[in-house]
Amino acid sequence: MRLSHECLSSLLICLLTLSASSQNFIDPIIGFYPGTSSIESKRQNNITIAFLLPFKIFWNLTDQAEYDKCLFCSWMRQMDSAAELVVNQVNNDSNILPNTMVNILRVQSWDQQTLNGATSQGDGIGGTAVSVMQLVENNHNVVAVYGDTSDLSTKLSAQMLSQFKIPMCGGVQNLPQLSDKNNFPYFFRSSGSGKWGRDFSVILTKWKIKRVSIVYDADDIDSAGACLDVKTYLFQNNIIVLSNRGYRGNNPHVNFQDIALNLSG
Repeated sequence: MRLSHECLSSLLICLLTLSASSQNFIDPIIGFYPGTSSIESKRQNNITIAFLLPFKIFWNLTDQAEYDKCLFCSWMRQMDSAAELVVNQVNNDSNILPNTMVNILRVQSWDQQTLNGATSQGDGIGGTAVSVMQLVENNHNVVAVYGDTSDLSTKLSAQMLSQFKIPMCGGVQNLPQLSDKNNFPYFFRSSGSGKWGRDFSVILTKWKIKRVSIVYDADDIDSAGACLDVKTYLFQNNIIVLSNRGYRGNNPHVNFQDIALNLSG
């Protein structure tokens, strides 16, 4: 069954606006989950939406102590729980996607060997490319994809899915480059992009500030991407960048006092 992009967009945006914690994981969680409904007419048609998340990192965590060791795992699980909750609501509401049942296909996106102390045998960000190719080759009934959690992995998944004209919606990606519809025509997101350059340049021009220094986290692709966007607009508005200092955010011993002293000098 073909659905309009408007229907898919509405559903996927819903997937990103709710959160839930009452989810019972099974082992393994990765795989196909047929939709269920008490409404007979919903069984007339079926569509499948893929959840693309690093499930192996968090699928078997059971208590708060385990989640504390993995800083991002709690919100990754909330993303999955929220999406599952909305699919259940859609399947049991005759006014949303009438005569259509929504199935879930959980797909492993990427996995790291270490993530904030949580160890796993993974293949890194590049594993997303393999997962997406397997997804499009083996699951022709998938009409849309929700998820991914890293800007780097999303650059892979969003561009590849766009080549196959499969809509993808993300909820946490901020990288300005992902707004480029030439490279990512089928990707959209509910979070704001890190394109702050135009706003910064307007404010600085209004304040008659002509010289600035920039400090950014070189280990954070969001920070580095926003820095590039800011510099582009500063140059366009004849605002001089005196220094462009990148620090290593993954280093727990970053000396911010030293950075501040260098800027003041």
